[in-house]
Amino acid sequence: MKKLLIFVTIFITCPIMVSCKSENYNVFFYDLLSEQSYEIGYTSEKLDIIKYTDFDFSILPEGILVGFIGIESNSYIGVCPFSNVRFSSKQLQLSDFLYTENTFLSEINTDLSIKWYSKISDDNVTFVEDEEVYLDVNIGYYSLGVQSFGIGAYRFGVYDMLGYELEDIYIYNVNTGFTITLTEPSTLLSKFTFSKITITNTEENVKIFTPKAYVGGVIKDVLSSNGKITYTFGNQSIELYTRPIVKRS
Repeated sequence: MKKLLIFVTIFITCPIMVSCKSENYNVFFYDLLSEQSYEIGYTSEKLDIIKYTDFDFSILPEGILVGFIGIESNSYIGVCPFSNVRFSSKQLQLSDFLYTENTFLSEINTDLSIKWYSKISDDNVTFVEDEEVYLDVNIGYYSLGVQSFGIGAYRFGVYDMLGYELEDIYIYNVNTGFTITLTEPSTLLSKFTFSKITITNTEENVKIFTPKAYVGGVIKDVLSSNGKITYTFGNQSIELYTRPIVKRS
């Protein structure tokens, strides 16, 4: 009877010891423009893919917020570039706002990829903007005639200094656009704001290069249809190209 009691005690306590080693992960959204963080949920697993619908983005302010989803434990920080769009019912009565929110809803992936980094200590990480730059971006090669770009979204790749490409991000424009008449096929460029972001308390001293906002304007470039515009970030050369998803007339 005494031996049986010892066996039962060990059997019960082993799962408890294992569970104590697991980590909880807080999930938050960091807004690049306001530099504010919003708690949107939690998970008990270190996931490489998360579902957007599993977290409470309704607590974010209305409007367009550009930044990162962060998933943090004592040992790791997971990062996913993300733009959230949500307008008031009054704003959605205007066609431009309605078009922009519908673009967001149609383009958003339910499944989002997470890039994980190791932390130095169990202190919370912070996102620090090292530099803001204004750059002309290739928005495509177009035939002659009138080319009109209205409100909508521009899809970009996001990169870290280690050479990894993170989840794509969308930069939205609800204010203005442009119209240009081309007398010959040309590459068109438009201007965007980019940020160089450091994630503190990471072993690799992680730095990320991401678009932040649409500035606007248009210029013609001498690039051929296969030409590229690049920007040097650390030891890598990043192509400044975006896929427009905008109103065309």
